[in-house]
Amino acid sequence: MSSSLYHERFVAPVSTALECPPKAQREALVRTQDLRVEVGERPVLRGVTFSVMRGETVAVIGGSGCGKSTLLRALIGAQAPSGGKVELLHQNLFNLDDEQLDAVRKRFGVVFQSGALFTSMTVGGNVALPLREHTNLDEELISIIVKMKLDMVGLRDCDDLRPSELNDGMRKRVGVARALALDPEVIFYDEPSAGLDPVTTGVTDQLIVDLSKELGVTSVVVTHKLESAFRIANRLVMLYEGKVRAEGTPDELRNSEDPLVRQFIEGNAEGPITFGSRSEYQADLLAK
Repeated sequence: MSSSLYHERFVAPVSTALECPPKAQREALVRTQDLRVEVGERPVLRGVTFSVMRGETVAVIGGSGCGKSTLLRALIGAQAPSGGKVELLHQNLFNLDDEQLDAVRKRFGVVFQSGALFTSMTVGGNVALPLREHTNLDEELISIIVKMKLDMVGLRDCDDLRPSELNDGMRKRVGVARALALDPEVIFYDEPSAGLDPVTTGVTDQLIVDLSKELGVTSVVVTHKLESAFRIANRLVMLYEGKVRAEGTPDELRNSEDPLVRQFIEGNAEGPITFGSRSEYQADLLAK
């Protein structure tokens, strides 16, 4: 890929013109209903209900410990709920047997926070892995598909490199290429820009936007980076203390009159979200 084309596709300012899918496509591919999850005896999700429509990009935001990661694990079938329901691609995940769950898993991809690449394999080998595990395609065709997926993320000539030879942003993009290997209908992203510098974050954001526009893929992005969330998402879901506190378009959340939402969005130290004060700590000690 030429440097000018690379800059145009990946480094230019991220488009904020994402539009919601046409009404004809308003079909929920991801849905939770009163989802509750406990870790040990501690409630983490306390009745989460929301939907993601076909072709949408929905960003899940919220402070540390609000339940974002637990929600993501539940959505991909890796965390059993203590109550409620998770539907993915019209299937109730936790009513499926192993064979049925495997069939659903072939229809979605996951981009892990760390990339989760196998260091013993080349970049091409990592992207080819789902194809070798889940299809009967011959190696020549797999090699062509790998090239196509790597080209989608701007890494067409990197298939023979090892993950250790790539920077963090490139490893993230290889993770995206691997998630695309089986042409998924839904992609889940776990903190896709975590640990990245501002320019590489912009590259990653642009990639998510491009895939949504070009492939029509449905995306769920768990992120703590509000700038990224606002520029990639059609809608945002804000979690607070294990519940959905706010849901809407970027403009709706920016203009929210909920003081807790405004504090989070604006990053204010003062407001209803507190972390405990020194006086409270002293009073608690004296009470004992």
